[in-house]
Amino acid sequence: MASLSLWHHSRSFALNRTIFDGGDKVFVLIAFEAMAEGGSYSFPNNGHLWQFNGAGKVVKFDHVTDTAQMARMAKGQ
Repeated sequence: MASLSLWHHSRSFALNRTIFDGGDKVFVLIAFEAMAEGGSYSFPNNGHLWQFNGAGKVVKFDHVTDTAQMARMAKGQ
């Protein structure tokens, strides 16, 4: 598989204005477009999951994405 570093050129990034508040966890829907090896790829259903401690500081961050689509992009498909 090609290196995923090929797709680091992001064309756009958008907050979908959908935020789920779960107390110490917050999930935010995002969308972005990226380019790899001349192709353009859209990722409309991504998310950022933030976890906070009791003092309100971020203790964990996860990016949620379609990993199959990321693999196809890395292969140039």
